[in-house]
Amino acid sequence: MISERIKIVRKYTKLSQEDFGSRLSVTRNVIASYELARVEPTELFIKHLCREFNVNEEWLRSGEGIMFLEPTVDDQFAEILAEATLNGNEKIKELIIMANKLNENQLQAFLRFLETMVEEK
Repeated sequence: MISERIKIVRKYTKLSQEDFGSRLSVTRNVIASYELARVEPTELFIKHLCREFNVNEEWLRSGEGIMFLEPTVDDQFAEILAEATLNGNEKIKELIIMANKLNENQLQAFLRFLETMVEEK
């Protein structure tokens, strides 16, 4: 049942009903009602939960497939940008600005260099 899978996602993320609801713009009581199958979750809630926690909507609705989707490159980039902005990470900001100034060949060489550094880590 979808109610069980909502609870599985919440438990996996180690969030209380209050915190889980806050991330999804609903109250603790709404989360409790969904988890106890008192109320069917709205389409909007389902979409928001899947987007917020990168949950596979097919799995959430039916239990089929994998629970979480692999984040896309765009998702990863957006998360890094958000963290750099919120945390004031000037080095990441500088890196992005400088990389944006490279031509295609320079960018490819730079990416190979970074991949080598990450592999050595």
